[in-house]
Order: sequence, then structure tokens, then C-alpha cells
Amino acid sequence: MPNRIANNRGQIFSTDLIFAVSVFLLLLAFVWYSWDDLNYEMDRKMELSEMKQRALDISDALAMASGSPDNWALDPEGANSIGLVTLPRQLSDEKWSALAGMDYKDQKGLLGVGRFDFWLAVKSGGAVLNSTGLEPAGDFRVGIERAVIRNGEAQMLSLVLWEDYKSSFMTYDYYRGNK
Repeated sequence: MPNRIANNRGQIFSTDLIFAVSVFLLLLAFVWYSWDDLNYEMDRKMELSEMKQRALDISDALAMASGSPDNWALDPEGANSIGLVTLPRQLSDEKWSALAGMDYKDQKGLLGVGRFDFWLAVKSGGAVLNSTGLEPAGDFRVGIERAVIRNGEAQMLSLVLWEDYKSSFMTYDYYRGNK
């Protein structure tokens, strides 16, 4: 009898255990990936929401306010905030020229775009008449247009906030293999 017991010892790595651990690890990997994907999408939606709100606020300020001080175009370095109108929706060529003549970093600071990049244009009939800022290059962007009057003609003030989404969420993109 002792020989029979000695020969029938239990094996620590039975096929049932290997199968159970494999199923557990697959489920754990699926939950991990799903959780990461959910966080990625939530971050993206929150950033899009922030970008939309900021674009609305900036476009309202540009098309409806004259800026601070009202005659900031005479001394752009002394401006506290920028508005491109003399009266609501009456676009001022002097203020546009003063804004377009500024350095891009100064424009970003006064407009309050934060970490986003921007492109601002005056359009008539779909054609761009004047623009300033950087042409949108990122795949993550929000555009807002406001009707304005310039020299008695109806035109559109178009603001695009954009960001290279891959660089803003570098860790997620490296995890997914996108560089």
C-alpha cells in the first residue's frame, strides 16, 4: 500500500488548473483593456467639451466686445483682453490689423486659448479674406463661426481651436501602438 500512495501524488500543474488560470488571465486582460478604453474615451469627450466651451467664449468675446481697454489696438502690448469690434458684430479693421500683427504666443495669451492652438479667419462667401494663427493641423478640432459686418458687408468670423490629439494623450497612444 505505501508504494501505491507514493506513486499517486497530486500534480501541482494539472490541466484543469492551467485552463482555469488561462481563462482568468484572459478575462482580466479584457477588463483591463475595456477600462483603459473607457477612460480614454471619457478623457477625449471631456477635452472636446472644454474645447467647445472655450471656442464659444472666445468667439463671443471677439464678435461682441471691444476688448480692454476699448482702444487696445493703439497699444496692443497694453491690452488686457481682445475684442475685434467697435459695436457688437461691427468688425474693426484697425483691431484686426493689430491682432494679426502680434506674435502668435501673444495672440494665444490674450485670446485665452490655453493649451490649444487656434486659427482665426474672416470669410466672405466661403472665401478666406484674412487669417491669423496656425492652420489647423491636428485631428482634434472645434470650429465656431459668428456673423459680423465689416465695411458694410456681411462676413463670417471663423475660429478654429485645435490640438494634435495624439500628442496630448501620448501615454494612451503608445499603449495602443499609435505614434
